[in-house]
Amino acid sequence: MLTNYSSFVLWGLSSLLDEFFYDEEYKQEIESVVKTTGTQYDVISVANYLFDIDSACTSIVFKLPNGKIGHNRILDFDFKEYIEPLVANFEFYRNGQLVYYSTNFVGFFGQLTVLKPNGFGITVDQLANDRALWPDYFLMMLGHTGSTHAIRKAAETLDSFDEAVDYLS
Repeated sequence: MLTNYSSFVLWGLSSLLDEFFYDEEYKQEIESVVKTTGTQYDVISVANYLFDIDSACTSIVFKLPNGKIGHNRILDFDFKEYIEPLVANFEFYRNGQLVYYSTNFVGFFGQLTVLKPNGFGITVDQLANDRALWPDYFLMMLGHTGSTHAIRKAAETLDSFDEAVDYLS
């Protein structure tokens, strides 16, 4: 159960996210999860931003002896036991055509690991640090997109490795 203070903080963060960070598509997706689960909008909204400010999850990209490239994500953050049951593999389609694959968390709208067939693969590798979070909020208010949301946009709209590098650089 949320206290009045924590409810106020969630509402404030969610309001900032709606104003400066989430586009209409993300807001609709949050509303869909709220309707399906009965969870508060503010909780889903803030939870979907957490990985952009503090994911602390290690990933590894490697080349197999047969030349294939692999991605591996290690759930090495402090709350692993709570989030591990939400890990799933997804396939995203547009007009009946596969656009990309993703390993992600159920209910999370950004992308941590994607594979675009015959195009590119991207995986977030963010180590824990003790830096202040206020620069992230300031950048958000200036219109900067979080890494997981930028990765999703790249997977949805780009076709080549070079395009992805240019977009994400």
